[in-house]
Amino acid sequence: MRPNEYDDLLKKIRCSDDFRSRMQEKLSAEPSVEPEFEEIISDRVEVITPKRRWGRIAAAAAAFVIIGGAAGGTAYHFSKVNSDNVITDKDGNKFVDDGSIYAALRKNKDSYFMKSLYVNGGEVVTMSLGDEFYDYMDNNESSEVSEDEFNDSKESVVFYFTPMAVDDGQNSFLLSDEDPESYDFRFEIYDNGCYKWNEKTEDSERVSYHRFENGEDAYNYFLSIQLSGAITYVLTKTENNSLIDDLMGSRDMYSAYLTAEDENNTLIFQSLELDTSSFFRYLDEYTENDEDRFKELMPGEYQPGGCSLTIEFYDEEKEKTNYSYTGANPTYNYKFKLYDNSCFILTSNIGGKERAAYYRFETPAFIDILSLYAEDDIVERLNKMGRDASKTEILSAFNEDYNGESAKFRKDSGQFTGDTNVTVSDFDGLKDELASLEWVTCDVSDENIYKDFYIAGAIIGRNGYIYSQSGGTHYFAYKLKNDSDIETFREILDSHFTENSEETSIYSKLIADKESYTVDLSDDIKKKDIDKDRLFEYLDNYDMSSEIGPGEFVPSDKIITVFFRKIGEADKKYSYVGANEKYAYKLVIYDSGAFTWTENDNGKYKLTMHSFADDGKVYQDILDMFAE
Repeated sequence: MRPNEYDDLLKKIRCSDDFRSRMQEKLSAEPSVEPEFEEIISDRVEVITPKRRWGRIAAAAAAFVIIGGAAGGTAYHFSKVNSDNVITDKDGNKFVDDGSIYAALRKNKDSYFMKSLYVNGGEVVTMSLGDEFYDYMDNNESSEVSEDEFNDSKESVVFYFTPMAVDDGQNSFLLSDEDPESYDFRFEIYDNGCYKWNEKTEDSERVSYHRFENGEDAYNYFLSIQLSGAITYVLTKTENNSLIDDLMGSRDMYSAYLTAEDENNTLIFQSLELDTSSFFRYLDEYTENDEDRFKELMPGEYQPGGCSLTIEFYDEEKEKTNYSYTGANPTYNYKFKLYDNSCFILTSNIGGKERAAYYRFETPAFIDILSLYAEDDIVERLNKMGRDASKTEILSAFNEDYNGESAKFRKDSGQFTGDTNVTVSDFDGLKDELASLEWVTCDVSDENIYKDFYIAGAIIGRNGYIYSQSGGTHYFAYKLKNDSDIETFREILDSHFTENSEETSIYSKLIADKESYTVDLSDDIKKKDIDKDRLFEYLDNYDMSSEIGPGEFVPSDKIITVFFRKIGEADKKYSYVGANEKYAYKLVIYDSGAFTWTENDNGKYKLTMHSFADDGKVYQDILDMFAE
């Protein structure tokens, strides 16, 4: 948050003119030189924080203590404690389950994390101030009103409540900051004390409207909660990769070893004398064009994955033979632990002081780094298929060099059909819409990847697959997690891809220059003189360009073969003699309704498959026209 934003917030909160003046002066002052702020997250581990010195933030923090120190209240819920629906939570607090949206959240509050963003489009702020929120809601009176009675205003504060992902009983979350309005519950309060709740489920959404009796005072209290969350966010958010920089800057000082574990924490691989040069080269290349490609996470955003690899760096003073963590005396100077969802934690233990920072690679990195050291069978074993893929992974699957203007489309695997040129509209929008669906990893050898697929910066199979083409070796692809999303997926593709099939089909090429060709039938059919114009006029009544795949193609024993030869070429026998038969185009019609086109471009053959879906009518009509 910028200083002027703190200034604006202070103006909205009730305090004396003198206090506001002093706060504005401090907030607009140059940063003072003070010891680096460090937030203690356990008895001994500290989260590394920005290199900035935030003397001015301390003043704003003090402002919150004064402004938000007392919630006040009218003991609202005590008026209902005799209700049959009173629930006591694990902390001994009582509330009423009256079937409201708030009650649905309140009775499951330990399963949700609160986050906030400003209505004018500010950053998402993750918050751990839920207790203050619930205390106020439990102890202050409000009434439900109808939508017609509800009166909003231009200023508001919004809180979102998203499910926690709990790991080993510890509060570890992954918040979808790319999509800040992803939520189960949404609370918005306006500066007149009116507020509304939204609740989303898979099948429905409900809204309710309310008004606090104390009006603007309620709004100011929730605004102070948001301000406190914003201050905490700024104090704990690192704007540079300082701990990573420290490690990379001292890379030549340490020896290292690597261990890799599966999702059950079973040791699968270890290298006790690790050559770290390839690891650091990978990091150097990863950050070559963008030093901020590591996304730093708040502790609440960090979510361990399944499989993991750990690299521990140690100097001569550490006991390299004792690899286990020994209480407050770890045996490493730095520890890098990476999970298969690209999240990693970097911990340092320098001078007896331990610090930790949480990050995520913006592109999949687990298999890439593991494959630097482990054999293929180990990589394959830890290449966990079926795990959830993040939105970032899907966005990163597309080749950065792709211009997003055109693409290629192939029927089935492309073995029997050539490329069809495709026009792409709004490539960035296409990627965002695809990434909004739920994906899981899958094996790159899955043949369904190549079922009617586009080549558009990544291979996109129409039956629900994305195979990254972003460079390097990819050990997994992605497929839709839910089969129910397949229609939505195809609708997204159809809205962004326009196949230029009519312009590039074999038949289109032929009729564009039909006067340059003769038409003959194969010798196995006794033929009358062939009227070329009559044939083309007949074929024009049908779709001669839309293709089908081998799985839909149904041949039969009875066929008609029509050759189209360039006028002026030497006469050839009409009987088929394998590769020596000379023609520019060939049409084969089956009495099942199937037909194929073949193009001969100086010995390079292209075949496409089609169907009249007419139970043999075209086959019989051609016989009637030209056979005796």
